This record gives sequence, C-alpha cells and structure tokens, in this order.
Amino acid sequence: MTPSLVCRRGWWAQLGDWCNKLGPCGNIGLMIGLIAGLLLTVLSLRTAHLRPAPMEVFWIIVILTLFCWVVMVFVAVVFGRFRLRSVLWGMLLRSVVICLVTVLITHVLGAYRFGIIIGIVVGLFFGYLICSVFARVRG
Repeated sequence: MTPSLVCRRGWWAQLGDWCNKLGPCGNIGLMIGLIAGLLLTVLSLRTAHLRPAPMEVFWIIVILTLFCWVVMVFVAVVFGRFRLRSVLWGMLLRSVVICLVTVLITHVLGAYRFGIIIGIVVGLFFGYLICSVFARVRG
C-alpha cells in the first residue's frame, strides 16, 4: 500500500494567490485601507473612550491621508519600480478617498476598534471603483 500523497499549500501561498486575484487595484486599495484602519484601531486602543471633535476628525483624515500616500508612493516606486510622476497623483486620490470614507464611517458608527475591518472593506471597494472609473475615462 502506498500512502496517499496530499500536497497542501500553506496559508502564505494561499494569501499570495488571493492577492494575485485582486490585481493591482484591489491590492492598492487593500493596503491603504489596511494602513488607515490599523492606525485607527491602534488609536482607539490607546485612548479609552475615543470620540474626537469635528476638527480632530479633520486632522485625523489629513494625517492618515498623507501617511498612506507617502507609504504607497514609496512602495510603488521602490518595490514596484514605477516612475514617481506616474503614481503620485493616482495614489493621492486613492489615499484621500479611502482614508476619508474610512474615518467618516468609523466616526459615525463610533466603531474605532473595528477600524481595520472597515478600512479593508472600504479599501477594496474604492480601490476597484476608482480603477474602473479610470479605465472608462482612458477608454
């Protein structure tokens, strides 16, 4: 009797396959949403009862947007080998939209502790939406 040979792939390989299925638009949105949501969750865990004022929400949006923009431009230029000029404004638009919607949803719901989940969902949705709009505009 020969033992049946079962070849199972690890979770890391399955995660890689899932990211390949998302494509570049989904991956960019996922990373921006993940960064923004993670930072909101860490902020809520650091502050006991997080309920920022409207001006503080504005500054949270601005700081998260700039941070996500810098990180994503760095990743695209250094690891993706894109030219700086080709990714600068597209990443800014994605960062503004995804961070704005993520912060507003978490603030309205008061669910800063679930910021990472909200960020991932918003990032995937708007990542695909922005790419599909760009594709239609370009022709």
